[in-house]
Amino acid sequence: MQAGAGVPKTLLEAFKVVSDAKTSTDDADWVCDPTLTQRRLCMSADVKPEVWLEFVCSSVRVRAGVGRAVKASGFVAAVLLPSFTNDSDMDKLDGYAITRDNITIKAEIIVDPQIVCPLGTKRWLESYAGPPWAKKDRRRARLTVFDGMLTALRVVRDQSLTGVIAHGEGALVATALLSEELRAAAFKERHVNNEEAASLIEAYDGITHFILIAPQGFPQKSYLAFFRDHVPEVSCIVVPPDKQVVAIIPVKDPATDPSKIVAGFVQGCETFELEWKSPACKNIPAPFKLPVARPVAPLRKASAVADKPKTFVEAFAGSAVLRREFLRIGFTGRAFERDPLGAGDHIADGDLSTIENQTLLKRLLLAGKIFHLHVAPDCKTFGPLNNYNPNATRTMECPQGTGGIENENEGNRGVSIAIWLMCLALAAGVFFGFEHHIRSKVWKLPFFIWLMSSGFVLVIEYDGCAWGLRPHNWHPELGDIREQKGSRLITSNPFLEVLCKRCADVELHKHDQLIGHDAQGKSKTEGSGQYDVAWAQSYALGVRKAWQQNSTPKMLPEEDAKEMKKLSIEFLLSHVDWDPSTTGIPTGEVSRPPRVIGDPLSSLSAAGQSSVAINATKKSQAAVGSVVPNPVPDASDVTDDMSLAAAVGLPPPDTWEQHGDKWIRYHNRPRSRLFDPQAEATTGGPTPSMLLHNRCTYYRKPGTVAEFKIMNVFWTKESTSQRSLGYQWVGKTVFQLLAGSASASASDARASASDACPIVVGPAENAGAPVEFGAGVAVEPGSTPATAIHLSALRVEMAAAQRKDPTLSEIIA
Repeated sequence: MQAGAGVPKTLLEAFKVVSDAKTSTDDADWVCDPTLTQRRLCMSADVKPEVWLEFVCSSVRVRAGVGRAVKASGFVAAVLLPSFTNDSDMDKLDGYAITRDNITIKAEIIVDPQIVCPLGTKRWLESYAGPPWAKKDRRRARLTVFDGMLTALRVVRDQSLTGVIAHGEGALVATALLSEELRAAAFKERHVNNEEAASLIEAYDGITHFILIAPQGFPQKSYLAFFRDHVPEVSCIVVPPDKQVVAIIPVKDPATDPSKIVAGFVQGCETFELEWKSPACKNIPAPFKLPVARPVAPLRKASAVADKPKTFVEAFAGSAVLRREFLRIGFTGRAFERDPLGAGDHIADGDLSTIENQTLLKRLLLAGKIFHLHVAPDCKTFGPLNNYNPNATRTMECPQGTGGIENENEGNRGVSIAIWLMCLALAAGVFFGFEHHIRSKVWKLPFFIWLMSSGFVLVIEYDGCAWGLRPHNWHPELGDIREQKGSRLITSNPFLEVLCKRCADVELHKHDQLIGHDAQGKSKTEGSGQYDVAWAQSYALGVRKAWQQNSTPKMLPEEDAKEMKKLSIEFLLSHVDWDPSTTGIPTGEVSRPPRVIGDPLSSLSAAGQSSVAINATKKSQAAVGSVVPNPVPDASDVTDDMSLAAAVGLPPPDTWEQHGDKWIRYHNRPRSRLFDPQAEATTGGPTPSMLLHNRCTYYRKPGTVAEFKIMNVFWTKESTSQRSLGYQWVGKTVFQLLAGSASASASDARASASDACPIVVGPAENAGAPVEFGAGVAVEPGSTPATAIHLSALRVEMAAAQRKDPTLSEIIA
């Protein structure tokens, strides 16, 4: 054949060549030239030599072993995706393996990166470009990621592999491969036909191990922001239970932090720190032993065990995202929703207000046929957006409303049914969860105040943005935009602690406000009630873990359970403000404050939860006669607030003390905001008019000893008077009296002078100068170490404040 034969000479001929190629890619002349070469190896006579099949493509070279026998159990045949490579690197990687005693993950296939650089090296992803990123550049970079994913999947499918070992940029491609959203987007945007897509999905399902070695791009500190901008779906991935994902973190290397960030993208990813001599960005480590590697058993379906309940029920299910994820891991599931599409169509089979469905659920719960119940009634009239309704009657003091608005009455009926179902679950020993907006007024109802202080549930707070929740009209070209949507989940299942993830716990991103309408005129709240898939997957895996370990919820005493089963749904439908402390239903251990996951030191209101707990215990004992260990005394049995707090297991109340020309407010109970004597009513202290306008706050986290100080913050200034620190703290606030308000001794004056350091300092015993943390050595004010300490403390405060204050969500880079 003459040189150049068959090469298209016109644009029409080129289009015809591409269309006849029957390939799924749009922009590549994917013409393979297979050549077979015999490789001579020095080996014993009884070992059959290997034969290598080399595919030479326009952008990828694959080296595949031919005729390999099926390996014994514990062997994982993997594809290796190296980072930057050249031709000489391929031979060095032959036989690369990661081992443990009972498992070997060996690279049987090595795939060259797809992009050829000017100097002959190859890479997987587009080169870094600084912001702002044009749409065409973002599009090209996104398609390049998809090409890498599809290349890896096709090799896994064609060679029947079960593992992926990836390094550097190859590890970023492998991380994207773990995302179900990105796989679906790759099939769609690269025009993969349905038949091939099904075969690639089957190939992915057969992969059991992903080993991500120093996942990073170049430059290390900047590339991840670029990568996450054009594939924002990668920021929240949940590992399926039939796969093991391990990130190898280089020690003392520029790639250390980027590798940890990528590992944080993947919920359930295990990490292993490894030290190798050469830079991690350029070299893959020598074959090593991986202590955390383990064989992965096939997914054990819940339905395979007949003697355990295996039904998940989702009440007020909406689009039933949770039930779908439970079905995928083998549970049987039922979802109750009267209007699943939100179009106003009423479906009687899903309406929990009907007697038939109520009777069915009660029978299943009391018979122990349900393993986990999830309830999430409509929060429209309870949520914070209802504050914009001028006709709303719900308040924090009266969360049930006045009963004059039908929408609020309908919301009350839904919450009443939810309360009834949770009471039945408590009585029957069934796991349950209840979810609502973190600022919903439903948490002010007496039942929920009682339940959160009962010791039977965990309180888990999370932000939807931390799980990748997107606006309903989101498109990847918009970048990493999310909906914050803070929520609270109370549950009797301790394995759901994994759901605790707040905005400040994940990488920097932007928020879209839920107020108003989008460019198409649709309300931004549309679809905001739907759970994010990653959150639903983690929820299902947490329940599955409880099922596998034969876990059971904390149960009511037998006599208490009998009383709880008698609770009437008719009564609750007209009394959503039902207070368990007045019904004679015992509660068991009620004196403990709620355990809040994500905010573990939240304070209790002495007039709210603690009083409910006291009354509930005493009145329930009087009504039923059950015996509660260490009964809690009534308020009449103690003489002061200190004794009452000690009796119910709470910290003593906050107090005032005067020292010369200073008044000190001691904060014994955890709080999150700075103290303003004018905004908070107190007794036993000075009047605000007696105090200077500045204050000094000494604070520490409860249970710790390191104390910090904030100086010269004006409590009369609106922007700083009650500024939140973002987390719970205890300590004291020191105020200076106005001249003439009281006399001060010389020693007090000297003490006042020593307290006037105008910066945040370290441990309080050296309050006059900042201290280098961990060193215990005082440094000079205004020096570089002092400035570094100041900035470090400020970053910690601001990052913690992101958990509570949405306005701070885009400050920390």
